[in-house]
Amino acid sequence: MRFITCVLQNACRIHGYKLGHDGSDGYSDCIGLIVDALALGGVSWPGINGTNYTARYLVDDLRRNAELKMGDLVFKARAPGEKGYDLPS
Repeated sequence: MRFITCVLQNACRIHGYKLGHDGSDGYSDCIGLIVDALALGGVSWPGINGTNYTARYLVDDLRRNAELKMGDLVFKARAPGEKGYDLPS
């Protein structure tokens, strides 16, 4: 199944936002929409269900101002010390 189809299928199951949920129970957070869409497509998600974990450890070549194309995933990311960064090292 195509990834975008899985995202749309998962989005139809979601009734509200709850932190730490992936859509399988009707609730999702931002990365949960992606995590469960991958599961619907047969892909397992390693590690923690969180955008910060994802951006730090699972995304190759995370960079700003990249030329985007249809189907690309976009993550917000802040460097340590940058305004708005409040995560532990």
